[in-house]
Amino acid sequence: MERFTANDFPKVAEAVSKRHWVAQRVDELPFIMQRLFSAMKTGRPGPVHLEIPMDVQAESVDVEIHALAERLPVGVAYPDPAAIAAAVEVLSASERPVIVVGGGAITGEASGESLRLAEKYRIPIVTTWNGKSAFPEDHDLPHLLEKIISP
Repeated sequence: MERFTANDFPKVAEAVSKRHWVAQRVDELPFIMQRLFSAMKTGRPGPVHLEIPMDVQAESVDVEIHALAERLPVGVAYPDPAAIAAAVEVLSASERPVIVVGGGAITGEASGESLRLAEKYRIPIVTTWNGKSAFPEDHDLPHLLEKIISP
């Protein structure tokens, strides 16, 4: 791609990715790839960006690449108990609560807990685009939202 100004693509990638790297040398790529996979898979999963300039693409070098299983992080992230206690306090004081379920409920394998919470307290649930499969679309709780919003 021909450019008449300095490359500022990291600024573009910053808005839509968790991390951004620029490879300066081809022998850095195994390390960078390990960091990329780690960033993608830890916490909230998301996209990362790697920029490989044309001169680096033209290089070659022998490198040792570890097995993918050795590079990927393992384990599940659990919520902070203090944050849960604060959320319960806010929820208890709410007059017309609504639960917004996002993609974190899916990646955190908390869809069942969200459903049980909503059913126990009869709280309507809405989902974000990324949380669409976290809550049954045919459940009656979203319809309660109409009663809450109506004066």
